[in-house]
Amino acid sequence: LDGLQTKTLLRVEQVLVVPARHRLAKQRTVQLKDLKNEALIVPPEGHAQRATLAQALSSAGVPWKAAVEATGWQLVLRFVELGMGLTIVNGSCELPRGLVMRPLHELPRIAYCLLSRHGAPEIGEAARLRKLIVAHVRRP
Repeated sequence: LDGLQTKTLLRVEQVLVVPARHRLAKQRTVQLKDLKNEALIVPPEGHAQRATLAQALSSAGVPWKAAVEATGWQLVLRFVELGMGLTIVNGSCELPRGLVMRPLHELPRIAYCLLSRHGAPEIGEAARLRKLIVAHVRRP
């Protein structure tokens, strides 16, 4: 990215979220093959996470179905709470009671980065915002 500088703030693993009573909640780690025929809560077509997940499941030969299409960590977690399916979120999400997260090491880690123009002065509100973001990154 010409003209931009990148500061990596956080790298997190992708995790499967299931109700505590689900069969996969008893496992310490989960593999993609364990998701065979599970109903998944996924982003709509065209979103990067959906494409990554679909490719990984296809490469592993795992059939699956989209139970619900939704965006936003809180919304997809609410759908899991309601028993509509399982979901995959980043490992820094805070889970509501009754849900369990299990690592999915076969999926790539997600990097959250702060971008800024190369050589741009850090002044005023933009500088304050940058400092606040960096200071408040919650590390899992």
